[in-house]
Amino acid sequence: MKSGKLPYLKPRRLEDIIQAVQAMGVHPRASRKDWESKLGKPLSAKTWLDVFSEHPEFFRVRGGLKTLGLRHTYAKTYDPQLHRDLSPEEVSRMTEDQKRKRLTPRPLKTDQIELLMRTAIQLHSRTIAQQKEKRWWAAILLTAIVAAISAAIGAAVQSLLGA
Repeated sequence: MKSGKLPYLKPRRLEDIIQAVQAMGVHPRASRKDWESKLGKPLSAKTWLDVFSEHPEFFRVRGGLKTLGLRHTYAKTYDPQLHRDLSPEEVSRMTEDQKRKRLTPRPLKTDQIELLMRTAIQLHSRTIAQQKEKRWWAAILLTAIVAAISAAIGAAVQSLLGA
């Protein structure tokens, strides 16, 4: 994390995550180098690589390829040209080069994409709540400082009046 700021607290970060999850979840190819051409410019960072790198809970970046991590839990049996998973027999008839060039993990189902989006929203909400919890002491400290200053001023005024 470059800025030191928690990624979920960056303005418009949640929007970027949800947009990327939706697009990457349904795209025929699981991995791409140029998600920028499909997603446009991110709202919360200079590049999508910045967004993906700061959120390994959702995205993977390896060798220039960027992908939605959940898709890589599935075998590479999906053929984007045919828009379907191939049977084990169909896959076994392919050469290694054909498999590498044509096959990818299958796109996610709607309920899986919804779950990822809900998870992002929950993580965002929890991060905000944790930040608020960290600030509780500030009010107490400010009150103590004001009370100490008031007591010191009161003592100084009283000693001047008493002198």
